Amino acid sequence: MWALKRKFLIVFTFIIIIISFSYVVYSNFYKKDPTCFDKTQNGTEEGVDCGGVCEEVCSFKATDVNVFWSRIFHVADGVSNMAALIENPNFDYALNGVFSIKVLDEEGIRLVDFKKKINLYPSEKRLLFLSSLETGEESLKRAFVKLEKIDSLVKAAPIKNKLEIISKRFDVENNNLSKVSIIIKNEDLVSKENIEIAVVLYDREESVLDVGKTFLSYIGPREEKEVYVTWPKSFEILPTQTEVFIRIMKNEELFF
Repeated sequence: MWALKRKFLIVFTFIIIIISFSYVVYSNFYKKDPTCFDKTQNGTEEGVDCGGVCEEVCSFKATDVNVFWSRIFHVADGVSNMAALIENPNFDYALNGVFSIKVLDEEGIRLVDFKKKINLYPSEKRLLFLSSLETGEESLKRAFVKLEKIDSLVKAAPIKNKLEIISKRFDVENNNLSKVSIIIKNEDLVSKENIEIAVVLYDREESVLDVGKTFLSYIGPREEKEVYVTWPKSFEILPTQTEVFIRIMKNEELFF
C-alpha cells in the first residue's frame, strides 16, 4: 500500500514539474503580452486593438458624421462643381474614414461615383469641394456624401490653428465678376503653410447660392494677409451672408 502511494506521489510530482516547466517555457518564449497592434481583443481592450489603454478608440464609440447639405453648382456647359458641408460631432475624437461621393443626373443615373479618405479633427465642420467635374452633355443634378467606414478614431483635442478672420466682404465688379475679400491674421508665433480657405454664399433664406475655394501657401507669425475667392459671374440673387472655413491641410490632402 505504501509503495502504491509512493509511486502516485512521484508521478504527481513529476506531472507538476512538467506543467511548471511548460508554463515557464510558454511564458518566456511563446506568450506575448497584449498590445494595441496584435489584431486581437485582449488585455483591457474594448474591441480589437481599440479602447482601454489603446490610443485608438473603438469605432462604435463615435457619433455619426453630420452631412448638413450637398449641392451641385453649374459652371459651364458640361462642367460643374460639387460641395458638401460635413461635421465631426465628436468633440474629443479625431476621425479618419472613407466617404462615398455620388453625383447623379436628372434621371438619377450615377455620373460620378467614387470613394475618398477624409480626416476630420474633433468638432470640425469642413467644406468638401470638388471642382470642374466634366460630364459631357449630361447635366449633374444631385449629390450624395456618406461616411462608408471609420478607419481610425483617436483621442484628441480640438485643433486651434490661431488663424483669425479679421474681415470679409462680398463685392461685384463690372457685373461679370463677384468676389469675397477676406483678411486673415495669424495670431501664432510660428508661420503657417498650405491653408485652404473655403467660402459658402447664402441668400436671405439661408439657402446655399454657391461655394468657392482658394489657397494661401504661407502666412508669417502675427502677419495679416488679404485673400480673394472669386466667381466669373454676377448673381441674380445677391448673397446676404458668407461663411468662411479655414483649414491647414496635410500633405496628403492637398490634391483633394
